[in-house]
Amino acid sequence: MKDKIPDDIVDLVIAQHQEAKKGMAEVSAANLEHRLNLFDALAKVLTAHALAKVLTAHEAAERAVIYPTLRQLVDSATAMVKALLAQEDEGKAVLARLQAMDTSSDEFGLKFEEFRATVLEHDTTEEVDVVPLLCAARTKGERTQMAVAFAAARA
Repeated sequence: MKDKIPDDIVDLVIAQHQEAKKGMAEVSAANLEHRLNLFDALAKVLTAHALAKVLTAHEAAERAVIYPTLRQLVDSATAMVKALLAQEDEGKAVLARLQAMDTSSDEFGLKFEEFRATVLEHDTTEEVDVVPLLCAARTKGERTQMAVAFAAARA
């Protein structure tokens, strides 16, 4: 993100999810001729780095900051974290296949939609299940510290 980093982990994660959703929607809606440019533009929309690096950094930050906190909050969070990690692993596998494909192919379109669905499911799970836990169990000050740690882990 090029703008000011939000000072609450919840706002930071949701802002990053919104950026990814917007970029993926643009790629998904593109005709075959424009897909390559949009796929490349998606990486630029998210950050100056390649899309894979952005997602990997986001996931690493979640694993370093958010998931350990979740495990501390409630016993049932271990299963939630396990499911989120599985979603991330699936997303990484699909992204790796996408990067090796011709963006003008029909197969790319199908795989991109698979990737998009995996990312959207993951984001929804975080926003519906994780965000309320963090908001209920952590003060604004603690969430600010988490945002700083998340941004540092992502850098």
